Amino acid sequence: MNIDIGQKQIMLVVGVFVVIGAFALSYDNFETSDDQVDVVATFYPFYDIAGEVAGENAEVSSLVPPGTDPHSFELSPQDVERLNNADIFIVTGAEFEAWEDEVVESIDSDVEVVDASQRIDLIEIDDSHGEEHHEEEAHGEEHEEDHHEEEEHGEHSEGHEEEHHEESHDEHHDEHHDEHDHDHGNYDPHYWLSPKNAEIITEDIAEALREVDPENQESYTENEDRFVSELEELDQAFSERLSDCGRDKILITHSAFSYLGQDYGFEQVPITGMSHLTEPTAQELERLQSQAEENDLQHVFYDSMTDSSVADAIAEGIEAEVLVLHSIEGTTDDKNYVELMYENLENLEIALQCQ
Repeated sequence: MNIDIGQKQIMLVVGVFVVIGAFALSYDNFETSDDQVDVVATFYPFYDIAGEVAGENAEVSSLVPPGTDPHSFELSPQDVERLNNADIFIVTGAEFEAWEDEVVESIDSDVEVVDASQRIDLIEIDDSHGEEHHEEEAHGEEHEEDHHEEEEHGEHSEGHEEEHHEESHDEHHDEHHDEHDHDHGNYDPHYWLSPKNAEIITEDIAEALREVDPENQESYTENEDRFVSELEELDQAFSERLSDCGRDKILITHSAFSYLGQDYGFEQVPITGMSHLTEPTAQELERLQSQAEENDLQHVFYDSMTDSSVADAIAEGIEAEVLVLHSIEGTTDDKNYVELMYENLENLEIALQCQ
């Protein structure tokens, strides 16, 4: 069949309009899916909990990809644009990372920001050692006052940093810890690792969803009640299975488990400080081996989000076994918060020699 140039041009124009129409249709469909409440969480634990509460009524995503370490995350202009289109943004708070503050300052005021730490009794960090206080004292009122005065926190942190360097017996060692531990400010931000705290986080996220989307508030409440029941069962399992143990200390590469230890009666001996991106010095390794031997610690924990080489080196020196303890800052498989916490419980039972 012969087709002249004019016919070809007409067919080409028609084809272009068909493509444009198809694209417009798909775009409209995409926009329709965006009619759901758009929830963005900073990273995995809040993403997972929000998903449990939201169910099918909201689209939940994580700003930090689930397999990415939030400590090394860098905010992009595309991330800010994405957040400006969100209805709810769930942040870690607790002075977790500087980029969180940058995000909150950059997004539109009509985005509902939920600070998941707002009702948590936070544990203060002992700046002189890069570890946490384990004293039996209430931090709730102090946290409530200081948490809303970020400038005062900054001055307080700088003052501790100067004191930390003045009292140091090993300047290089202290700079090493100060560079990483002060990224978290004055508080241990790993509060989500307590099932009790996870219940509070769940309640706060559910309340935000009900406020933004009142038409589906009944569904959010049902999901909240169901998930809180799961967390209560998790809490009960930890309480019962860690109630009668032969040891009360664990050796860990990532100092993230103070809330868990506070709730269930054990203490962490950290190989590094708040950040698991640090590497211990030769003197630290020697000290840790001595502590492990003194306390007869036969297991060394490492975070599943990190390499096990440091834990392997410690374990080899004291003839110990290496076990995983999930900080749940991210995940590399399909397991959710509750499943990962039960894995933590199983390995803690082993290391603490529980009956």
